[in-house]
Amino acid sequence: MLSVEHLQAAYGPAQVLFDITFRIGAGEVV
Repeated sequence: MLSVEHLQAAYGPAQVLFDITFRIGAGEVV
């Protein structure tokens, strides 16, 4: 299982992702 919590990312001064959370269970394809 993959779990990502509170992901944030920026490109230069612009914040493009803010507080992203997701989970991928066993056997699921991304």
